[in-house]
Amino acid sequence: MIEFSKDHSSAWMEMMSAYQVFRAKLFDWAHEPDQKKQKDLLLELDSWENRDIHRRMLVVNLLRSTEMWDEKALLLVLKELTAIALQEQDEIAAYARMALSKIKDQSERLTIADEVLRLAAVEGEKPEPDPVIFHNGCLLLFDLHCEAEFSQYVDRYANLIDQAYGLDEKDLTEMKKSCPPSLEWKGVCGRMSRIIDEPYFTHSAYSAFTTGIQVKCPKCHGAGVVTADDDNAYFRCLSCGHQETRDRTIYRYDVHNQCKNCGRYYRVDIEDGARQHFPVLHVACPYCGATMPGEVHKTAEAFSYGAEIQGGKDPWFGLELWFLTSFQGKPVWALNREHLAYLIGYLSADLREKPSGSQKKTQADHLPTFMKTAKNRERIVKLLKKLQEK
Repeated sequence: MIEFSKDHSSAWMEMMSAYQVFRAKLFDWAHEPDQKKQKDLLLELDSWENRDIHRRMLVVNLLRSTEMWDEKALLLVLKELTAIALQEQDEIAAYARMALSKIKDQSERLTIADEVLRLAAVEGEKPEPDPVIFHNGCLLLFDLHCEAEFSQYVDRYANLIDQAYGLDEKDLTEMKKSCPPSLEWKGVCGRMSRIIDEPYFTHSAYSAFTTGIQVKCPKCHGAGVVTADDDNAYFRCLSCGHQETRDRTIYRYDVHNQCKNCGRYYRVDIEDGARQHFPVLHVACPYCGATMPGEVHKTAEAFSYGAEIQGGKDPWFGLELWFLTSFQGKPVWALNREHLAYLIGYLSADLREKPSGSQKKTQADHLPTFMKTAKNRERIVKLLKKLQEK
């Protein structure tokens, strides 16, 4: 656990300790089987007659938070979250919209849009439809950047939307203009999927230390996770409980002494790892060549941030990645489920765009050329989807 200076207040220390425990527990839950995760979520999100409003708010607030990086958990309750985003009380509905807006895959967003249109049609058949539901559906479609569905929706339900909180025709016209363009090409290609790429360091060995790099346990070959704090890197097996720790500090080993032959002071670095842990070594004076014993000194010199993945193994323990396969003899891997979902979404998209802003490099610049080549993408996606089943 990362420790903070004791100069902080006790409230701060307790809060950060609890926050780190929460993140660790969230990581453990995110790696439960999908069936268990879905059951946990549906217990609070599926029922309307016997729901506890406070528990529901807490769960939806968790799903929309930045800590909830497991996009697959959102997909497990896509239909339920969409209903909540339209039909629940204001604050909870807003949280549900935020959670759904985290979904990046355009095809999944279009699935949500279709569900919004279905729910609105059902509500519209009632003798006294609730205007708030149509208002919330309008906001959700706008947040999801589904231009065609948004335009269709506001044209059909403009009056009901206006009755809720006063979004009038002028407001809706302005929203239409600012809604990002749709990728629905009717009569030619059907619906095309689009993905906006992520920043360059979103999925890297260094950034993944907070969410965890999933690896294969050297003892039981089950799934394990590598994490790190300011001092050490840690491995923990999720199956057998085996644990390992590595120091992240880079040390310098040397013998420095005054030569008994020529009288000059010298320093000789000991680079051979097998010799670094001897208390005394015989080394030659670099000036006159005389050999004499000297004490080995160990000095903390730098802090290592860890290298990138090499050969499908993590940079600290050299353990094989859990999500690892090969394509034409070349390794194809993902750091964790979040990274795996990104790769599938990016390579599956019909249109891949760079994010707005001044950044020159994006996450896709990490990918080797063979993965981005059009003739290979479909086959690689199939391999990645098989990894998702692990």
